[in-house]
Amino acid sequence: MILMTRRTLSSLFLSIHIAAVSLAAVIAESPRFSKSAGFYPAAVDVELMTATEGAEIRYTLDGSEPTGGSTLYQGALRIESNRVIRAAAFKAGMDSSPVVTHSFFVAEKPELNDLPVLSLVTAPPHLWDPQTGIYANPLESGDEWERPVAIEFFERQGAPGFCADAGIRIHGGASRLPQKSAKKSFRLYFRSEYGPAKLDYPIIRSSAIQRFDRLILRAGFNDAWIHWLDWERELTTYVRDPLVRDVFIDMGQPASRGDFIHLFLNGAYWGLYNVSERYDDDFCDIYMGKGDWDVVKPGSDETNNAVEASTGDLAAWNQFAGWIRNRDFRIESNYRDLESRIDLDNFIDFYILNIFAQNWDWPRHNWYAARNRDNGRWIFMPWDSECTFGSSNQGYRDSMNMWQVIADQASYPFPSFLKNLKRSEAFRRDVALRFEQQFATHLHPDRLLQLLDDRLNQIRTAIPFEAERWGDARSPDVYGLSDWLDAAESMKKFIRNRGAKVSAQLQSEGFILPTAMKHGHNPEPLDFVLMQNYPNPFNAGTSLTFNLPRRMRIQLDVFNIKGEFMTGLIAGIRDAGIHVINWDGIGAEGRPATSGTYFYRLTGEDGVRTQRMILLR
Repeated sequence: MILMTRRTLSSLFLSIHIAAVSLAAVIAESPRFSKSAGFYPAAVDVELMTATEGAEIRYTLDGSEPTGGSTLYQGALRIESNRVIRAAAFKAGMDSSPVVTHSFFVAEKPELNDLPVLSLVTAPPHLWDPQTGIYANPLESGDEWERPVAIEFFERQGAPGFCADAGIRIHGGASRLPQKSAKKSFRLYFRSEYGPAKLDYPIIRSSAIQRFDRLILRAGFNDAWIHWLDWERELTTYVRDPLVRDVFIDMGQPASRGDFIHLFLNGAYWGLYNVSERYDDDFCDIYMGKGDWDVVKPGSDETNNAVEASTGDLAAWNQFAGWIRNRDFRIESNYRDLESRIDLDNFIDFYILNIFAQNWDWPRHNWYAARNRDNGRWIFMPWDSECTFGSSNQGYRDSMNMWQVIADQASYPFPSFLKNLKRSEAFRRDVALRFEQQFATHLHPDRLLQLLDDRLNQIRTAIPFEAERWGDARSPDVYGLSDWLDAAESMKKFIRNRGAKVSAQLQSEGFILPTAMKHGHNPEPLDFVLMQNYPNPFNAGTSLTFNLPRRMRIQLDVFNIKGEFMTGLIAGIRDAGIHVINWDGIGAEGRPATSGTYFYRLTGEDGVRTQRMILLR
């Protein structure tokens, strides 16, 4: 045993302290900027400084990381247009400082800040080098095609958000092909080798996830002006995929949340993007309960869409696929056995939404399924649903028979399963009943138009920016705000007309509808229903929607998790139909409610209905 005196210990601690100070001293202090990154109405002078005496500052303006050979800082930098400054401090005998990145936006139109802004900065060769650049080689994927990137995020109205270093890759399928789309989607990876191991910031305000491993920046493809086919571009709204996910969430089912942003790449405006949650184990834990998860999705056309695992493995999916492959679903026991293998309520809503939305690129594409190994049942979720609500060459009609689409794709495994499942009388009966409920609530035209308007209003002022960047990408065609407005009206027309078409098709395809649905018209609300609020979780405000089958006296109240009264929203007589009321998170005494779970309760002549909502401050 080694005995240490107090003097010995003091000497040891002093040595450790000196060593720590010496270690800290070998790294130069990072430069500081006299002006914060962000938005300025006119030219601005930016000074750089470092606390390391005798160090020199080197900087770049093209996105590359500064080295000892980069431009020497000798005085204030005049910034007259959008510019990215990356700077580091250098001193002989010391390691260079960490690189500091600041994005400056000068004289931008005020409407730019109606949405958050995300600035991505990386060395140009990481993007454009013919051999190693990810943008120059968009078909490449995997770890070796990930590059470092500096990220700066600004909230609406230019308020500072966060800055972080991360990894970036190209994301997507057909949109990777250079001849099909020049505007690429991205994936961001947060790893300790770059900076934070997780992004600890609520970048997606509607999300319950607060710490992200990965984020997807969706550029749009089949619903974007960059598309290679003119009939895709003519009906571009940029909101079809987010709307499908919004509707599925509104139906009480899990789906990826996403918010729109403006994206800048090395200081250049790169367009309107949808930053979205990724379907992974974190997503499943938050929205479907803690567990050990398998997450699968359809693969590429080259593999006949053979399902692949994005989280976990394929063992359980392959077992499920083997079970359904030759199952005769005309036998009701087989259909009932299916309930132990999939979440049937979720699956029927997933089936109904894709049929109603006329998702003609589904079911061989555009879905995910997740399974908690604790209960073994698969849960299905929509993804990349841009071929919906009257898109592409199908947008000029709203009467596509989706059951024929499924039959035409029956050489693929998942469409084959759906085709065979349709042979079940019990399944057709369950779908018909659920269709009637959804026609009266979440798929009612009034509700869908409200959700659509929420998305359209979110990006309306962003459309001229997108048009300036990508509206003439397929010259001689040029697209702008008026084209977008026309396309939005086309979506609204589709929503108004689609219900009657699907109602008639249900009958012809053998789905036995209740009497109220057999007249080929958009139905009126049929029940006393309180819907899930939207968005949920929410931050600044949320919409509460309910249906009344007739004129009646009602009361709508909000309570906290303890059951204590928070505020009353309605007390009085209301007419039959769908009603929407907004709650701004303010209690009865005018004080903002804190983060947490709340309940809202609708009381009327037909009973009491209650739903849960989550407030995130």
